[in-house]
Amino acid sequence: MKLLKCRFLLIALACLLWISRCMADKLTVTVSTVMATYDKQTGKPVVYVIFPQASYEPLLKWSQNNVGKTVELLINGQVVHRTMLKEPLYDRKLVFSEPDWTDLAEANALRRQFVKSPHGQVELRSSSQSN
Repeated sequence: MKLLKCRFLLIALACLLWISRCMADKLTVTVSTVMATYDKQTGKPVVYVIFPQASYEPLLKWSQNNVGKTVELLINGQVVHRTMLKEPLYDRKLVFSEPDWTDLAEANALRRQFVKSPHGQVELRSSSQSN
């Protein structure tokens, strides 16, 4: 009986670890500011997404675990952008850009998607796929 309890406990712990690993790949955060502008260094259109201070710890931990992975930005459950996460988000800011963006119209289209997010919440989801 004792062996059965230990086996059950090990299975339960393994399930919890697996579930926590799956959940670590997703993060729902509130956005405080979204700006479409031109990057000062490259001159290309970009969208800056800035998260509030309250999101700093979970955002940093999530980003540290997902460097090198493709990150999907979901608003209302729909993927609106994919990008490669190149480094942890130490400054609570995510920058989106695309090589084919030539003017602010494309960047503003992404910025407008954020207006549709309920309560300013977006989901970040990672995968091991390369961008």
